[in-house]
Amino acid sequence: MSIKHSEATCDWCNRKIEDGDSLACRPCYEELEVQVGAWKKEADRVLELLGELADVSPLAAILLLHDIREFGEEK
Repeated sequence: MSIKHSEATCDWCNRKIEDGDSLACRPCYEELEVQVGAWKKEADRVLELLGELADVSPLAAILLLHDIREFGEEK
C-alpha cells in the first residue's frame, strides 16, 4: 500500500508535506537542520576538550571515552 503524495504528513507536526521525498515539512526540516548544526558544534567542542584532557591525562581521556561509548550504547 503506497501513500499518495497528497496524504503525506510531517512526522513532527502532522502538517501536509510539500516535498514527497522528506519525512518533515519545510519549517520542521529547517528547524531540524539548525538543531543538527548546533549538535555538530557541541560535538566539535567536546572533541576539542577531550583533546585538551588527553594532553593533560591520557588515562582520564580514555576512561571518559569509554563512559561516553557505554552511555551511547544504552540509548
